[in-house]
Amino acid sequence: MLLAPALAWAQDSPSSYGDDITQIDALVISASRGDAIREGDLGASVTLISPQQMEERGTRIVSDILRDVPGVAVNRGGPVGQFDEVRLRGGEGNHTLVLIDGVDASDPFQGEFDFSTLTADDGARIEVLRGQQSSLYGSQAIGGVIAYITATGAETPGLSGRFEGGTDDTMVAAVRQAGVTGGLDYALSGSGFTTGGQPGAIGGVRDMSYANYTLAGKAGLTLSDTTRLKAVVRYSDVRTDDLAEDFATDPFTFQPVNPATYGRFIDGTGEITNRALIGMVRGEADFLDGHLKTAVSVQGNDTERRVYDLGALSYGSDGTRGRASVEATYRFGGQDSAQSLTLAIDDKRETYQNVAVGTPGPGNDKHVLGNIGYVAEYEGLLGGHLGIGGAVRHDQNNRFKNADTYRAQVSYSLDNGLRMRAATGTGLTAPTNFELFGFDPTSFVGNPNLRPETSRGWEAGLDYSPASHRYAFGLTWFDSELKDEIFTAFLPGFLSTPQNRARVSTQRGAEVWASVRLTGSLNGYATWTRMKAQEGAGQPEIRRPDNMGSVNLTWRPDTARTSATLTVRYTGQFRDFDFTNTNAFPSPRRVMPAFTLVNLTVSHKLQGKAEILIRVDNLADEHYHEQYTARSLGRSAVVGVRKGF
Repeated sequence: MLLAPALAWAQDSPSSYGDDITQIDALVISASRGDAIREGDLGASVTLISPQQMEERGTRIVSDILRDVPGVAVNRGGPVGQFDEVRLRGGEGNHTLVLIDGVDASDPFQGEFDFSTLTADDGARIEVLRGQQSSLYGSQAIGGVIAYITATGAETPGLSGRFEGGTDDTMVAAVRQAGVTGGLDYALSGSGFTTGGQPGAIGGVRDMSYANYTLAGKAGLTLSDTTRLKAVVRYSDVRTDDLAEDFATDPFTFQPVNPATYGRFIDGTGEITNRALIGMVRGEADFLDGHLKTAVSVQGNDTERRVYDLGALSYGSDGTRGRASVEATYRFGGQDSAQSLTLAIDDKRETYQNVAVGTPGPGNDKHVLGNIGYVAEYEGLLGGHLGIGGAVRHDQNNRFKNADTYRAQVSYSLDNGLRMRAATGTGLTAPTNFELFGFDPTSFVGNPNLRPETSRGWEAGLDYSPASHRYAFGLTWFDSELKDEIFTAFLPGFLSTPQNRARVSTQRGAEVWASVRLTGSLNGYATWTRMKAQEGAGQPEIRRPDNMGSVNLTWRPDTARTSATLTVRYTGQFRDFDFTNTNAFPSPRRVMPAFTLVNLTVSHKLQGKAEILIRVDNLADEHYHEQYTARSLGRSAVVGVRKGF
C-alpha cells in the first residue's frame, strides 16, 4: 500500500523546499491520504529536510540529521551499526511510523525501524510529521511519521557517482542513474558503506565493524493523460558486529561470574545480519476532469534478522508485511475555498516467526496478524488564510479489540507573516510479536494478553516568517497521555515479561526553531526541545533527554566554489537502566551525563560537475554514552569526491 497518493513521487521539485527548512510553500505529502498539503496550511508540526541540507551536513546515516529536528530523540547503542532508535515527542521507537518511498519499512517482527540500516541517497529528502497520525496510518503513528523520499528521475536526472574514504577503514561508494524517457521516469541506485569501527564497550578493544549494501529502483510510467503506473523497490543487506552484555551468573548461587563486568556491555564474539526487501506497485486514474483521483496499490516488506556467535546461529526472526489499499479523493470548491474529501481502505496482513536453533518448538510457530482500516479525511483551504482538516479511522483487528482514532487541525495565517495553528488527535500501537510471544522462554516470556497502547494529545503553535525572509521562528507546545503503555517487568529467576501499565504515562514539552540569514553568505538554523516524558508512576522514561538542541551554520557564497557547514548538537541528561546490581528488582536508573557533538563538513566544486568533500564528525573527540556502559563513536574523518556525468 502507498500510504499517501504521491508519497514516492512528489509533484513539487526539490527547489520548493528552499535553501532552509522554513519555506511555508513546500508541499507536505505525508500529512494527508489525499492531496499534498502546503506546509503553511498545516495545523500539525512538520519539519522538512531538503537534499541540499542533507549534503551540507554530510549526512550518511539518516538518523544523524534527525537530531536537528525539534522533538526528536535519537539513541544509538554504541558506534555506527548498533541498533539505532528514533523517538518522537517522548514516545517509544515503535511509536514512530517510518515510510521509505511510501512503504512501511519497520521490521514486522520487532515492530520498529532500525535506523542503522538506512544510509542517505543522493537527492533524498525527509518529512518529519509530529503528533498522533493513526487516523491516517493506523498502528505505530502515535508520535508521528518520518517519511524518507528518494528523488525521481525528473528531479535529479543523469549519471552520478560518489566515493569516500577515511579513518577506521571507512569507505562509502554510491552510483545512480536516473532520467525521463518518453513517459517513463526512472531512477536506479546502488550504495555501500563499510567501516572497521571503533570499540563499543568501555574498556573494550574489539572494533565494531559495520557494512551496509543497498540497491534501489523507482519508476513512474504515464499511460495517458489520466492514468499512471508507479513502482518502487529497495533491498538492503546489513552486517554489524554484536556488542555483548555480561549476564553470566553461577547456576548455584546466582551470583555474577565476574562482578566487575556484570550488567555491562563487553567485547563479544558475535555479529548481526539484517536483510530487508520492500516494494510497492501503484496504479492511479483521474475522472471528472481531474476532480476525482483514484488509486489502487499493494506493498510488501520481507525482513529477516539473524544473530550469530562464533559463526553459529544464536537466534533470529522473520517477518513479512503485505498491504493493499484503495483510495479515492474528490476535489471541490473554488480557488478561495479549495477542499477535498478522501476515502480509503487498507487491508494489512503480517506474519512473524522466531527462527529455530536446533529442534523447532512451540516458540518457533508462525503467527499471523490481520487488520482492515477504513479512513475518511477532509482538508480545506478557505479564503487563502484558513486551513482546516480532520480524519477518522476505524480498524478491525483479528487479535485485538476494534479501535477508532481521529485527528483535527486548524491553521490561520495573517498578512504580516504570523501564523497560529493547533492540532489534536488520538493514536494506537499494537504489541509487537516478540512482546506477545517472546523469543527465549528461559529469559523473555511473551504475554499474549497484552492490549494495544493508546494515546491522546494536542499541540498549539505560533510561527512567524516576515516577507523579508531574513529570519523566521516558531514555537510549539505539546501534551499527550499514553494509556496501557507496554513495559518490561523483571521477575525473580532472571525472567522478564511485557505488561501493560495500570497508570497513564505523560509526554509534555515545548519545541522552538529559528532560521536567520546572518549575512549574504552565512545562514543559521537552530532548534531546542524541552520535554518531560514520565511513566505512569512519575518515573522519567529512559533514553529521553529533558533538553535537546542543535545549531547549524552554513557558509555558502554565491560566487565561491567552497562552502562549509558547522553543526553543533546538544543532548541533555537522561536516564538509563543500570543492570549491574543483581539484587535490585526492578533495576535502578542511572543519570547519564549531557554531551555536545561538533561536526564540520566542507565541500569544494571542481570543473566538470566534480566536487571534493571533507567531513569530520565529533570534532572535539567528545567521550559520551547514549546507553549505559556503551561507548559511542569518537572523532572520525572522511575525504571524498562526487562526480556527475
